[in-house]
Amino acid sequence: MNVKMCKKCAMLETRPRITFNEEGICGACLWSEEKKTEINWGKREQELQELCNKYRKNGAGFDCIVPVSGGKDGSMIAHKLKTKYGMTPLCININHSPEVNTEMNDINLHNFINSGFDCLR
Repeated sequence: MNVKMCKKCAMLETRPRITFNEEGICGACLWSEEKKTEINWGKREQELQELCNKYRKNGAGFDCIVPVSGGKDGSMIAHKLKTKYGMTPLCININHSPEVNTEMNDINLHNFINSGFDCLR
């Protein structure tokens, strides 16, 4: 059996949902390069700040909803919205499937909530 591998990072084709371009470069490497060269991050942050300013309620309730699972993505987004952009996020967790949820997710989510975030489960 011949297993295909990314020519840049050596990621194997056995990884779920991986794709390769015609030169044998995986989608993750292509996206990494695009993020560095084609996206104006300063402009994107300005657009985010404008959205935050538009929807910020200044203490009168929640400003936004952030899905969280106990993993790093949602937790980091909620943390940045709260600390860097002055938003009050309402976090929502709907992980009730044993195939998706793990004991570590539960521990992380519990610690996240205890660090000062409101979360509906």
